[in-house]
Amino acid sequence: MTGMAYGMVLAVNIKAARENQHLSEEDLAERMRNLGYSTWLEQTVSDAEDGEYSLAAEEVLGISVALYVSVTTLMLPQGDDPLAVALPSGQIVTLRRHHDEPSLWWYGNTPTTIPQPYEKTRHD
Repeated sequence: MTGMAYGMVLAVNIKAARENQHLSEEDLAERMRNLGYSTWLEQTVSDAEDGEYSLAAEEVLGISVALYVSVTTLMLPQGDDPLAVALPSGQIVTLRRHHDEPSLWWYGNTPTTIPQPYEKTRHD
């Protein structure tokens, strides 16, 4: 199974939310600047929507405010269909809007797709 890069989930959701508000890329950039994100330009919005700009958590929050959507709306796939997403390690996880069961389990500190019994760690 192959998955899309997670950044593309965010990119697609930002563009959809912006278009739903009938805003141009420049409108969103201006709103972001007015919220204190002084380096945001039309090109920044374009790069974010193309998945070519890695957003900081604070920027995701700003976008959610600028577009009247929740951070969750921006961060998770839309609809009820699960979406396979690739982590930087190459591990594939399945994102769902409603998290029923993990798609990734841990064997100690090693990720696996095989369900593991709960194991206490030194942090429990």
